Amino acid sequence: FELAIKLDSNNKMTKQNYGNSLFNSGEYERALAILSTLNDQESIARKLECLYHLGKHNEFNENLEEIACHDKLNLRVAAISAFSAQQFGRQDPYPFCTQAIEMIRYSHLNKHSQSPNLLISELLEDAKSRETHWEPIGKTTKYGFQTLENLFQHCSESMKKLISIINREIESYRKTFAENRGGFIDNWPEMSELHAWFVTMKKNGYQESHIHREAWVSGVLYLETPQNYDGEAGAIEFSLHGYNYPISRDDFPRRTFKPMPGDLVLFPSSSPFFQFLTFLL
Repeated sequence: FELAIKLDSNNKMTKQNYGNSLFNSGEYERALAILSTLNDQESIARKLECLYHLGKHNEFNENLEEIACHDKLNLRVAAISAFSAQQFGRQDPYPFCTQAIEMIRYSHLNKHSQSPNLLISELLEDAKSRETHWEPIGKTTKYGFQTLENLFQHCSESMKKLISIINREIESYRKTFAENRGGFIDNWPEMSELHAWFVTMKKNGYQESHIHREAWVSGVLYLETPQNYDGEAGAIEFSLHGYNYPISRDDFPRRTFKPMPGDLVLFPSSSPFFQFLTFLL
């Protein structure tokens, strides 16, 4: 990256990749120097995260308040803002989704189908026909397989049924939380597009905590889950903490849900962070 920048110092993508690589390596001072020269949403958010990791809280707060004045729809900024507000014990200065933990909604296929088990079987058959990748690069799946294509682009009949169910669930989700104020509800997109992928976990498999910063509403539909296991095997956990943010207070809100086949969970894409806990099979 350093050589590429010397050859073309104006290449923003090279700088972004270089800054992200430094960030992921924990070299926050060097990453900050690179990311500060960029103005795309991800670089702006990672610059904030660098400041937070470095303990430069005054500079962090000043930057956050400035961002809140001119860009209220940066989902990654919303995530670090919500967490830092809890850690600092203050009101969130970037109120995109201030009640994220309370905006998790649980449902089940049996609300939409008289034969949910049959639909699950059809979806599992569909899953077997898709190309999967072991721990795909750039994804959060660990000790597991994941598809990379959007499953809804080439639809089977079972997928068409699922699309209809998801659309109804999203509309119901929006109505449920319509009274919540903040950027998440107030700026609800007029147009939408669904993206989906399969994840299959193996022994000790899990998902690293993450958000979907390019999405609005996220969800998980469970087709198979580990049964007769104590503890958190197969569970999903929601919290305000992610991306290895430094923790000064361990009392940030968390919520864990242990699903059964057919369970559907919807939640804001920006926060809380979510992770699929280890499958002990």
